[in-house]
Amino acid sequence: MKRIELDQMVTILANLGIIGGLVFIGMQMKQDREIAVVDRMVSFESNYYYWAELVTAHSVSILSRNPRHA
Repeated sequence: MKRIELDQMVTILANLGIIGGLVFIGMQMKQDREIAVVDRMVSFESNYYYWAELVTAHSVSILSRNPRHA
């Protein structure tokens, strides 16, 4: 069996490090995308409930000022 020289070993380890780094970056990008999707959903839901509360409060205010609309 041939003895692997030091420069070949360093090259192999560097290549493995690069591959590992790329896998890690891919996992981070996937996680960031999932977080962004959930954040967008929460923001939309929050805005919807704020809008619904605002409309309901405004409608109650209008109806309480003019009872014939009730």
